Amino acid sequence: MNHMKALLLNLPFTRKVMRDVGCPHTIKSDYYLPQADLLCFGAILRGEAELEYLDCIMENLTPDQALARVKAISPDHIFTIISSITLKEDVLLLKAIKKSIPDVKVWASGDITLFSHSRPAVVDFHVCDFTNKKGVLDLLHSKAEKGVVARDPSPVFSMGISPHELVKRYSYFFPHSRYVPTTGVFSNYGCPFKCKFCSAGTLNNKRRDRKEVIEELKYIKELGIKDVFFRDFTFAVPDAAALCDAMLEEKLGLSWSCETRVDVVNEALLRKMKAAGCYLIFYGVESGNDDTLKRINKGFATSRVREMVRKTKDAGIEVLTSFILGLPGDDIERTIDFMFELDPDYLSINLLVPRLGSAIRQEDEVPEGANTDCLYSTSELMKKRNDTEKRFYLRPFKLARYLAMSIRSSSRIGIFMRNGVGLLKKWGNSDSIPSSDQAQK
Repeated sequence: MNHMKALLLNLPFTRKVMRDVGCPHTIKSDYYLPQADLLCFGAILRGEAELEYLDCIMENLTPDQALARVKAISPDHIFTIISSITLKEDVLLLKAIKKSIPDVKVWASGDITLFSHSRPAVVDFHVCDFTNKKGVLDLLHSKAEKGVVARDPSPVFSMGISPHELVKRYSYFFPHSRYVPTTGVFSNYGCPFKCKFCSAGTLNNKRRDRKEVIEELKYIKELGIKDVFFRDFTFAVPDAAALCDAMLEEKLGLSWSCETRVDVVNEALLRKMKAAGCYLIFYGVESGNDDTLKRINKGFATSRVREMVRKTKDAGIEVLTSFILGLPGDDIERTIDFMFELDPDYLSINLLVPRLGSAIRQEDEVPEGANTDCLYSTSELMKKRNDTEKRFYLRPFKLARYLAMSIRSSSRIGIFMRNGVGLLKKWGNSDSIPSSDQAQK
């Protein structure tokens, strides 16, 4: 019988913010996902402790309310995430928690832990790799008062099955989800690519044990969850085909989406992904200019983007493309024209931020005067983004397309309506620039 109690805690904030996978950002509309770091912590802690889960953002808790809830749970260990966006508020609440529960130990992951030279002392154990099961458990079982879970360079990792039963009650979903709730799964960690605006390429890229991935997907199905978003930066590299084969063999019947790159998919793989249940692919395109793509070390050209977006649609898979406004030297108007030329099902327009750990920050490749600790933007650039989103989403044929898509899944009607209202609210505040946001997604 476990006498140790561990709380998986998503700290509160004044806005919806995703702190996880070392890539913090605020949410543009009305959706939210379970924090991937906490799911991984939960997988590692199964059988080691009695697990509790509290998402203060989903419950819209104030810091005082969150403190009261944590005190009522009275955990021995808190596993959480701190970020550069929310650092001040995170530290203040963690100090209050430790004052109220003096013996509690705080474990934290996040971009501050991964990439900052200044880690807050209120955190007892800084987790630089939340897939490092041995590193976490060795410290958990030791009598250490402080410590660091180092990055594990192993090419393959195994961490156990995440406690999706604990997150199910929050009814998470993504703007494109087919069903509610949606949950997240890793098939790999880190990224083998070195895009200059992103920090994921600095992490140790490693593959998760394929049998464990399948076991987790089977467990998710048993819980009645139908929708999965693979949280990999690049889905299942280097063996996406093998993972799809395993999913097909198990006849899982899950609907899933993922993020990948146009230069790692081909027509055969796309059709296999579709057969295995993939209904949407998120492609990071970033720019419509080949010179810019080369400058940021993206690794492919616009011609490849055109080809694979078309072939993805031909395979019957929905497409979400992501772009960044504000990249050094980029022709913004050409990038916007390219968005409409591709005409994906969904469009995500983000604003450049020199993230902690990214080459673009380390090399200071940002315009003079940019504040590297907050959202790099101007009111004009934010207005350009919002105006472009309005032009894209409010076209009559696009609205008709969403109506047709929602007919196939009743959950989508509510999802589309909530996110539509969220976007309208954001567009109504187009002149308001948040003071401490990373690039929004």
